[in-house]
Amino acid sequence: MARERDELNKQIATHGQRKQLTKALRVYEQIISENLTPSSYTHTNLINAFVRSGDIAGAMKQLATMQ
Repeated sequence: MARERDELNKQIATHGQRKQLTKALRVYEQIISENLTPSSYTHTNLINAFVRSGDIAGAMKQLATMQ
């Protein structure tokens, strides 16, 4: 299961680098729907995707879910 999550984390990171926030969010939702536990790496990649896409409010909201 950790390997599956790690692979999905890489996908989130790639989508973030390409400023593809919607795709990154879909992969995050896949992690949740498969009952995988998001890691700090998952959240960091998703926050990065928000920031690179110019959605600072979304990044702050995601950060709040980590606390």
